[in-house]
Amino acid sequence: MIGLARVAGIDGESLARVLLAPPYRTFLLPGSAYGLPQHIRIGAGGGPETRLNEGLGRLSAALATLT
Repeated sequence: MIGLARVAGIDGESLARVLLAPPYRTFLLPGSAYGLPQHIRIGAGGGPETRLNEGLGRLSAALATLT
């Protein structure tokens, strides 16, 4: 599963960097890889070990600090 989401008012690359650092330590691909700098690509696959809910929670927490 792959989703491309627009993050209004936030640069996707900056958000990706914030998410890589503690306390989040979560990876997503910035939309700039697709020529869409205000987007992020979220991918999940591989079964329950991907911990999608945990990653989405971390993304939500990071977004709350940036907006």
